[in-house]
Amino acid sequence: VQLEIASCSQTKEVQAAARSLVQKVEVLLLLQDSTVASAAPAVIHACIDAKIPLFACFAEAVEMVALASLSIGEHKIGLKTAELVQNILQGTPPSEIPVCDILEIDLTLNLSTATKIGINFPASLKNEAQKVYP
Repeated sequence: VQLEIASCSQTKEVQAAARSLVQKVEVLLLLQDSTVASAAPAVIHACIDAKIPLFACFAEAVEMVALASLSIGEHKIGLKTAELVQNILQGTPPSEIPVCDILEIDLTLNLSTATKIGINFPASLKNEAQKVYP
């Protein structure tokens, strides 16, 4: 496995970076970054045109046509944050609150995108997914 990285400091650079990457890679991972997220459609279309699977770490990208994501839902993050704030408001010093992780990861799939790029998800994977877009 070889890692190819493309960094962009402005949204207008994302499309060119995506077009360049799809010529070099077999799969692309879209990180949740404000610069990239605002230009996600350009990345998604570059991947579909090249028939490259696009995975994301935020489910909204799958709704926008990315192939799949493994993500922690914003609602779950909010609930955990509220729990931590409640502890602080009840007098627990922040220094005594342990670092925590949210271990519930959601799988989201897009069947239409899978068809467009020639991928067929097994039924077992579809059954495991929390959300499947047709």
